[in-house]
Amino acid sequence: FPQEQTQSSGFFVPHSVQNLPELLLPQAHCHTALPCGAGAETGAEAMFIEKYGDILNLDYGVDAIVNSANPFMSRGGGICGIIHKAAGFEFTEYCIKQGGLKVGECKITPGFKLPYEYVIHVLSPIYERVENPKQALISTYHNACALAEEYHLKRIAFPLLSGDHHRYPVELALEYAKEAFETYNTDELEAVLVLKEM
Repeated sequence: FPQEQTQSSGFFVPHSVQNLPELLLPQAHCHTALPCGAGAETGAEAMFIEKYGDILNLDYGVDAIVNSANPFMSRGGGICGIIHKAAGFEFTEYCIKQGGLKVGECKITPGFKLPYEYVIHVLSPIYERVENPKQALISTYHNACALAEEYHLKRIAFPLLSGDHHRYPVELALEYAKEAFETYNTDELEAVLVLKEM
């Protein structure tokens, strides 16, 4: 993808690449980490829906799901391992060729065997390893939303980021997720937060 960036609605985003077959792209589209609070000053907040269930078997349509990835974009544990297993070996092989991720960064890939067109991979922060855990996590959600909008996606589904192996207290992870959607300004995107059944 082109590396030149432009400012759009308060976010610095790479130029969109359209009408290219995704499986032929040599590298996944990347959106780099940004400070939180960088959203547009106009427009409505992202529509937010909270659901319980299985992110791989949603009973409503989404264009992409978000994967809580590891730095290498390889098959790991938790939701990452579940997504890679369901998407198949070619998905994992494709992902590990994308150059990895930095904290807060996200990349988009095809969904392969998943029932969704795209997967947005994010490297969410670890609670005690970032200077401002709240800002770092909100920024990660914002970056994923911004990349989804570049692809003209209308609805994306998130797991609860950083609430498991990344050692955020679950209550804080949920609070920051909701604040991220409340402070991300868009007229186009609907975000679904899929929580585990209690």
